[in-house]
Amino acid sequence: EVYSNTGGQMSKATPRAAVAKFAAGGKPVAKKDLALIATTYGSVYVARVAMGAGDTHTVKAFLEADAYDGPSLIIAYSHCIAHGYDLVHGLDQQKAAVNSGHWPLFRYNPKLLEEGKNPFQLDSRTPSIALKDYVYNETRYTMLTKSKPEAARQLLELAQKDVQQRWKLYEYWSKMPSNGEEKKEEGGKCMLDLSKTIDLSTVYLGLKLKSPLVASSSPLCEDIGNIRRMEDAGAAAIVLHSLFEEQIDAEENAW
Repeated sequence: EVYSNTGGQMSKATPRAAVAKFAAGGKPVAKKDLALIATTYGSVYVARVAMGAGDTHTVKAFLEADAYDGPSLIIAYSHCIAHGYDLVHGLDQQKAAVNSGHWPLFRYNPKLLEEGKNPFQLDSRTPSIALKDYVYNETRYTMLTKSKPEAARQLLELAQKDVQQRWKLYEYWSKMPSNGEEKKEEGGKCMLDLSKTIDLSTVYLGLKLKSPLVASSSPLCEDIGNIRRMEDAGAAAIVLHSLFEEQIDAEENAW
């Protein structure tokens, strides 16, 4: 959860509120969800595991990943001396990470789609302990309570909200029916009813967006019809071609 090979600098994978190099005041933004990103490919077997919370679940994920005819990614919780506690308690801390909702266990198996089943399987139970009961076992979090107690309190509140929001999203996907229910017809195609998902609104470059989905600049963005279809599919914004590029093209055409 840091760039360990170069000394332990903050990375996008560093959890919110954790202290690291370049984040002496605590990581101010949420940890990226690598597992969630990988599931969006649709053709990759993805699992998040933690031996301390479920050894049987871990073995099952490895067997499924090995059996899958395609790329597989398993993200395993690995306790580290840099977390700041006696690693004899490492497996207990893994269990606390899962029970707090910080490290929800799941498996995404594309093979289930062929069977008409939901490929997303949430294997954790509803969080049963507060996030503080997990993070405050580690020095990387507690050191901020001593140097900047108010900042630590505020960041912990935000981190707890991160956990709750992610859990709701995972829970929604795990309960999504595979028989086409809760879907609506639009443009002749069956689409998920995004109005029933959680609030994914965000702010980017000062613009308030309904979701973080932004279509990159491409020939698709040149047609208003395509732009409207991307909006129907959930895109909150698009990136247009550079105005400078248009100016250069215009100057070339003028000659």
